[in-house]
Amino acid sequence: MVKNYFRWIKADSDDLAAIIKESRLQYTDNRRPSNKAFFVFDLTKPYRPSSRVVRGRVLVGIELTPDGQEILDAAKRCDFEDPDFDGEAGHPTEVIVKKNEEGALGIGKDVLADLQTGMKKAWIANKKEVAKALRLREMEDQVTNQMKIQTKAKKSL
Repeated sequence: MVKNYFRWIKADSDDLAAIIKESRLQYTDNRRPSNKAFFVFDLTKPYRPSSRVVRGRVLVGIELTPDGQEILDAAKRCDFEDPDFDGEAGHPTEVIVKKNEEGALGIGKDVLADLQTGMKKAWIANKKEVAKALRLREMEDQVTNQMKIQTKAKKSL
């Protein structure tokens, strides 16, 4: 079953334009490709990133094709709490999971590369999705303020 995944992306990063305009999954750090995992989360699961992660970022939705979902589902899982865990960059062919963060997936850089042909679309999240990601009601001030960032990002693309 194909799912939608979400990721908070810095509003001023090259990654935002690449993902939205070019349908290219990328993760850079200081404008250079990062070896770290590309973390996404599923809004139907309990995990949500901390408020520290949200500040100054845009919520982006990502839909995979059935083939892309199959690639993601088939990738070996690596438990963050495993004694052999070697950091985010240490598992490029795996997907990092944490038992206490159900719904979060850290996609290794090689798996991310394989997913390039498996991305159907990406979008700037709407108000309902933002509210759900923040665990708030749509009418709350924090959602309204976040929507200003979302709208500004959409206009800049």
